[in-house]
Amino acid sequence: MSVAVSIFHPELKQLVGDADELRLEGATVGECLADLARRFPGAERLLFKSPGVLHRLVHVFVNHEGLRKAPMSQPVKDTDRLIIAILA
Repeated sequence: MSVAVSIFHPELKQLVGDADELRLEGATVGECLADLARRFPGAERLLFKSPGVLHRLVHVFVNHEGLRKAPMSQPVKDTDRLIIAILA
């Protein structure tokens, strides 16, 4: 399944060629982030402090749902939008 992604993380956005939107493959938030890390070398170090654990300031939201981090296991569908942001 292909999920739309918007990136509000300056270094990560530059790494993906300043794209306004990407489409990532995966059935969960974690699978989509793994797809991003596979496709763009260097993304993993910007997102994760250890395997499966996001850096403290990196937030992933699904469909602008509140201000809580989406769990890596949260299912996504092709109509969803992930937002990856760095919040200080």
